[in-house]
Amino acid sequence: MNRSLKSLAASLLGIYLAAGYAQAAAIVDFTTTEGYANGVLNNQPGTSGTWKTTTGASYAEFQVNTSDGGSVALSTTANSKIAGYSSQVSFLSSGPVTMSMEFQFNQSSSTAAGATSAFGLGFSAGQSSALRGTSAVYLGRSAGTDSYRLAAFSAGSLTVTGAQLGLDSASSDTLSDVIRMTITLNAVNSTTWSGTATLYNVTTGAQIVTYSKNDISAGDLSTALYGGMLLGGTMSTSGLSSVSVLNYTTTVPEPGTCVLLGLGLGAMTVYVRRRKGLISR
Repeated sequence: MNRSLKSLAASLLGIYLAAGYAQAAAIVDFTTTEGYANGVLNNQPGTSGTWKTTTGASYAEFQVNTSDGGSVALSTTANSKIAGYSSQVSFLSSGPVTMSMEFQFNQSSSTAAGATSAFGLGFSAGQSSALRGTSAVYLGRSAGTDSYRLAAFSAGSLTVTGAQLGLDSASSDTLSDVIRMTITLNAVNSTTWSGTATLYNVTTGAQIVTYSKNDISAGDLSTALYGGMLLGGTMSTSGLSSVSVLNYTTTVPEPGTCVLLGLGLGAMTVYVRRRKGLISR
């Protein structure tokens, strides 16, 4: 590769790396400063409709609590519910999309009967309906004392110990550390995702597990989707007495950055073709 081409490649690499960091982020802490109030999450903050939740018992499955600095309590009796955030994502044009939430929970039973999927994150066609199951990531229980699992993308799961979550039922320590769940999805093509799911212990600063999967069947990705929080099975089935979501974040690449990167790659293509033409003369 000649010096000019190397220089152009280096510049494009810089643009690409910048693209990875040029993110538009929505960060929600569920505080009064943001306009949230105690009560059901549906239609908050105010009556903005920023959040929509699946119709249930008066939308009570996701309850805002501002008195503790801002959180959302997840129902311990409901299942298969969605709380969708208003920002739609067009995967085919946006590039990788990352969504995360930090949470803390109480364990009411040291064991569970078997594998469960208690709560998590995912994308849906409707703001509060039509979950794309292959986008979903859940924290749930597995057989054994203080045993958990990260179930991801309808493809598999990884074992998580209670100790990694800050639990120790033998010493009556049943309140978890603050945990962050993060998922990143990227449209490989119009019907396929690649994805990564991570659990991170915020309290200790330790990464717990990471699950990656390519060739995730996503159906038609031409439709813009909503990200949000999920209830899987009931919390009681998972031996959990309470779950509080402390914050929610979603990030997508800035459109301008994607355009800039595309223009740069196009310029490099033209340059290479011109060089080949000159060499062949």
